[in-house]
Amino acid sequence: MSQRISVVHYIDCIERGGSQTVLYEWLTHIDHDKFKFIFLTFMDSQQEYSKMFLELGCEIYQLSKLSIKGLPRFMRELDRFFKSHRCDIAHGHSKVKSLFFLWAAKRNGVNVRIAHSHTSAFQHMALIGELLKGCLKLVSTHFFACSEIAAIWLFGKKTCVQGRVTIIRNGVDTERFAFSQKMREETRNTLDLSDKFVVGHVGRFIVAKNHIFALHVLHELLKYHHNSILLFIGCGQQDVLDTVVAMAERLGITDKVQFLGLRQDVHLIMQAIDIFILPSLYEGFPVVAVEAQTAGLPCMISDTVTYEARLLESTIYLSLRDSPTVWAERAYALYSEKHHRASATQFVKNAGFDVADVVRQLEVLYHQALIGGNQV
Repeated sequence: MSQRISVVHYIDCIERGGSQTVLYEWLTHIDHDKFKFIFLTFMDSQQEYSKMFLELGCEIYQLSKLSIKGLPRFMRELDRFFKSHRCDIAHGHSKVKSLFFLWAAKRNGVNVRIAHSHTSAFQHMALIGELLKGCLKLVSTHFFACSEIAAIWLFGKKTCVQGRVTIIRNGVDTERFAFSQKMREETRNTLDLSDKFVVGHVGRFIVAKNHIFALHVLHELLKYHHNSILLFIGCGQQDVLDTVVAMAERLGITDKVQFLGLRQDVHLIMQAIDIFILPSLYEGFPVVAVEAQTAGLPCMISDTVTYEARLLESTIYLSLRDSPTVWAERAYALYSEKHHRASATQFVKNAGFDVADVVRQLEVLYHQALIGGNQV
């Protein structure tokens, strides 16, 4: 066997999040005889999720926490890493923070350096981020993005128009999420949801996911269906979670909200849900929306999210300027319609979102990048 191609991925941390889920699926489906994945992180990771990565044969190295004061030390650590590890491809997934990783890769002789955009807004320190965007282009040889909106946000419209950005879809394991009436009934029984109108949300507890708005939608929805319930799946920032819990209490709907936390069986919970809601303030490309649609779920998504995520006719977009009452009315209308959930999986596959197909595309792109040298 010839030497495997070593790809070093740079990401904030290993946890259950959008981009991390994408990377986990890549790791699951990549040809391990041809590629070796190494992950560099600079924030504390979730041990349970890190273990899942490690069990798939990758390596994980944690650097010091990235800060302005600690930047010189951080760069020295990156230099030491590249001097002691073979790296054929450097692949950065951490917005403009990838600048430091790709800069170190460049000065240590890594010829293929990929900047990958997974979002369409900064969560913190937006001013500094905007200033550094241009610098990112100076140290990258290739530009990847999960959607057009994410590409334009990080690399600029001109770069996109010039055809210099490659869109890598956020694929999912379509077979795993495919609808099963049997699994739906079993999961609803297990979670005591048999007679309930179930609205579901999957996402980290961060401000951008807009959990509070979802609570207000539920509050209005209860006027239409008294047995409505909202499931929140995910973990995140404790202060955001506390705020959401307090709002549920203030609205008097605590008994109508379930916080399921971090779950390994999201694919099963998707079966049990009736309507999926995603009122995010921004997204690069929501992989959870693809998962939900693969399970045949009618989806309600905020119009701040790219329309590239609409794969089924039952997926609708609403403005966050619309009242929660409007969202509740549309949710109940969707619930009242008949949906053929079992046929959804093939639509998602045909749209190019099966992760096995996406990973084959990625492998080809990696090979082409190594053969072709610098793209920029």
